[in-house]
Amino acid sequence: MHILRAALLIEVLTLGFCLQSAWADAFIDFFRHQQIGREIWVQGPFRRNAQVKHLFKKDDKTGTVEYYTLFATVILPTHLVGNGSLRKEPRSLDAVVVFYPDESVVKDLPVQGNDVWFIGTLFGFQGGTTAITTSVGSGGYPYLLLKQVLPARVEQSPRPSSTHR
Repeated sequence: MHILRAALLIEVLTLGFCLQSAWADAFIDFFRHQQIGREIWVQGPFRRNAQVKHLFKKDDKTGTVEYYTLFATVILPTHLVGNGSLRKEPRSLDAVVVFYPDESVVKDLPVQGNDVWFIGTLFGFQGGTTAITTSVGSGGYPYLLLKQVLPARVEQSPRPSSTHR
């Protein structure tokens, strides 16, 4: 009887891990098919926060360095549209970070919510492109540069542009 219970417990734990991995794999697979410069629409629970990222860009030819500051919002996506689309349950491992240069861009948004589309351009991944595609939970959150925020309405249909850098 104890062996049967132990086997059943192992089976339940294995099934839970596999289901969790399937969601993560779908998220990873979605971003594996995106290119830097691709417009992506993201909807899901978000929390606006005071996270600030100080970045710089260096021109390799001239050596000129440009410094800039971006504000960030973290989204746990339930719907992603880009090169393909994905609907999923929100999970903390599957976060998307949306950056914007000025807080006035999101001034009309509540501190937290769910009923909006964040439309932005994919400009990188935390830890580089391979960080998101190699293992779940190792970082690699996709970074989007915010272009627009729209209320999520049934009659609106996401139509990302197909332009790339």
